[in-house]
Amino acid sequence: MRERTGDPGILGRLHVKTHGELLGLVDARLRALGVRGSSGEGLLLSGLEAVYSTVSRELEVLVEVAELVEGLPLFFRELYRMYVGEEPADTARGFRRLLRIARRIYLEHRDAIRRPGGSPREAFRSGVGRLLSLYKRKARVIGLVKKYVAEVSGMPDVSGDYRVVIAGVPQVGKSTLLSKLTRARPVIGSYPFTTRNIIVGHIDVDEAGRIVLIDSPGILDTPLEEKNIVEKRAVLALKHLADHLLFVIDANPSFYYSLEEQLRVLETARRLVEGKPVTLVVNKVDSLPKELVEEVVESVESKTGLKPIPVSALLGVNLDFLREELVKAFRAGSQRPL
Repeated sequence: MRERTGDPGILGRLHVKTHGELLGLVDARLRALGVRGSSGEGLLLSGLEAVYSTVSRELEVLVEVAELVEGLPLFFRELYRMYVGEEPADTARGFRRLLRIARRIYLEHRDAIRRPGGSPREAFRSGVGRLLSLYKRKARVIGLVKKYVAEVSGMPDVSGDYRVVIAGVPQVGKSTLLSKLTRARPVIGSYPFTTRNIIVGHIDVDEAGRIVLIDSPGILDTPLEEKNIVEKRAVLALKHLADHLLFVIDANPSFYYSLEEQLRVLETARRLVEGKPVTLVVNKVDSLPKELVEEVVESVESKTGLKPIPVSALLGVNLDFLREELVKAFRAGSQRPL
C-alpha cells in the first residue's frame, strides 16, 4: 500500500508567534510580576525565569511544528522545503540548539543575579536581552514557518489510499464530475501558497481502502510557464500528492479552448505526474452528435496514445464505467511494491 497522507490540519492547533508577538507576551508577563524598575533579587529571578520559560515554550512549538511536518508525507515536506527553504528536520535541529543555548543563558544570568557584590539589575537586563535575541535571530524563518502552518492547515483532508488529481482547462465540468463520482458532499478548501481552492471527494472501495478525488481548479488548467514562481513551485509539489491523473476534455467545437490548447495543458499535467497512470475523459457528450464524439475520441487517442472515456458528468452517462476504471487502477496500484 502506498504512503498514506496525514491530515495537515493537526498543525492548526499550534500557534507560532512572531518576534513581535513574543515581545508583547514577555512584556505582559514582566508587568504582571511587577519586575519593571525593580532591583529586588527575588523579583529579578522570577522575571528572568518567566522570560526564559516563555522563549523556551515558543522554541518548543517550532520544534513540534517541524517534527510534525517531518512525519507528514512527501507532498507536505516538499511544500515546506519550497516555502521555508530548508528541510523540516533541519528546522527542528536548529531550534533544539537554540533551546540548549537558552538554557545556558538562563543559568548563567540566574547565577549572576545571585552573585554577592554583583549587579543583579544589569545581569537581569543582559539575560533578558540575550534570550530575546535568540528568537529575533530566527525571525525570518519563524515568519515563514508561521505562514506555512496557516496555509497548510487550511487545506482539506486528503488522507486516503489512492489519490486521483482531476485536471483540465476551466469550464470542462471537473467539479460536476467529482461530485457525481463520489457519494458524499465534496469538501472545499484552499490550496497552499496560491489564491486557489481545491475540492476533495472520496470513493470507498469496500475493505480495500479509499480513493481520494482532488479537483484542482486554477492549478492545473494552464501551462506552468504562465504561473508566477510561488504558484509554479506549489504546483510542482502536487506531483507528490497524485497517484493518478484524471484529465477532462470538452470536445465541443464551440468551446472557448480548442482541442489543441487542451492537449497542451494535458502534456503539462502528464509531465508533472511523471509516469503515473493517466485517464482521459471526454465530457459533455450528451451535447454532441455521436459521430463527432467518435471522431474526437479517435483524434485524442492518436495524438496522446491514450483512449479517452466519453462521459456526461451532468447526466451521469458512463460514470459507472469510469468509477470502475479508477477502482481497477487503485487495486492494481495497491499491489505494487513501495
